[in-house]
Amino acid sequence: MAVKKTTKSRNRSEGWKHAKVSGHWNEENLSELLRDDEAFGRAVGVRLFGRDVGRPVEVSGGGLSAAHVEDIFGGSTNGKTDIYVGWSGQNPINLSVKKSVSGQVFLTSVDRFMAGFEFHFGDAVPKRVREMFHLFIGTEKNQCDLIMNGRTYFGPNHKSGDLQELHQHRVLAVTLAHHFPKDWNATLDWTKFNAGKIAEFAFSRGYAKSKTDYATHVWYFVADSAGVEIDCLIPINQIVQHSKSTTTEVITGPRNGGSTILFPFGFLQMHSPQKNNQIQLHHNYAKIRRLCK
Repeated sequence: MAVKKTTKSRNRSEGWKHAKVSGHWNEENLSELLRDDEAFGRAVGVRLFGRDVGRPVEVSGGGLSAAHVEDIFGGSTNGKTDIYVGWSGQNPINLSVKKSVSGQVFLTSVDRFMAGFEFHFGDAVPKRVREMFHLFIGTEKNQCDLIMNGRTYFGPNHKSGDLQELHQHRVLAVTLAHHFPKDWNATLDWTKFNAGKIAEFAFSRGYAKSKTDYATHVWYFVADSAGVEIDCLIPINQIVQHSKSTTTEVITGPRNGGSTILFPFGFLQMHSPQKNNQIQLHHNYAKIRRLCK
C-alpha cells in the first residue's frame, strides 16, 4: 500500500534506521539498502511475495551502474529496469523506480513506437492509425500543411500569437475530428483496444529485446530531507490489467484543442526536444495509487 511518512514516524522496518534521506534519494540508495540492510530487504520481500523469503541474494543495477541492454533494433537502449533483485527460490524482480508522482515514462518517435509495438505484440498497426499519429504528433514539418491543404485549423493560438498547430507543426484532436472523423475515431478506438499493451510497452518492455530485462514492478519512492513521502510498489501486470479494464478513460484531453490523449495510467502528448516532435507518455501516481502493495 502507499505510505506517507514524517520525520517522527517513517520506519517501516528496522531497515529505515539506516536510510540516509538527504534530498537526493535515487536507485543507488535503494540498491545499497536492498543489498546491505537485511531488515529492509526482508521487508521488501514480504511486500512482494506475501511472506518472509529472506534477504535478497542478488542486487544489481541502480544509478550510474545501470547498464544499457540489447534492443529490438540491433543496438542498445536504456532498459525499463533500474534495479534487478533476486530472492532465493523466487521469480526475479525487476524494479522501475519513480522518484516523483508524475513524469515521463517513455519518449520515442512515432515510427519507432509503431515498430516496437508490432515487434512485441505481433499486431500490425493499421495504416490510418499510423497516419493519424504522425499528424497528431507532427513528425514532419511540411507533412501537416500538405495534408491539411488549406483546410481550417481549429486549435487555439500559441503564446507567440500564431496558431498552436502551425507553431508546433502538428494537427490537434479538434481539427482531426472535424476533417478526418472516421480515421481519428478509428485511431482512438485502436488506442482504447490496445491500452493494456501500450501500458506494458511503456512501463515494462520499452525497446528491450530480452524478457529478462522487462520491468516487473514500478516502485514509487518519493523522499526528501524530511523523510519518505511515498513508498509504493505496483506490479506492472496490474497496471496493464487496470488499463485494459478502464478503457473508457482513454479519451482526448479537454484542454488546448485536444493536445493529449488520456490513459488510465497517465497521458500521451507531443514533446519536442531539439525541435523534433516525438511521442511522450507520462505516468501519474494519483491514477494508479490504489494498485499499491
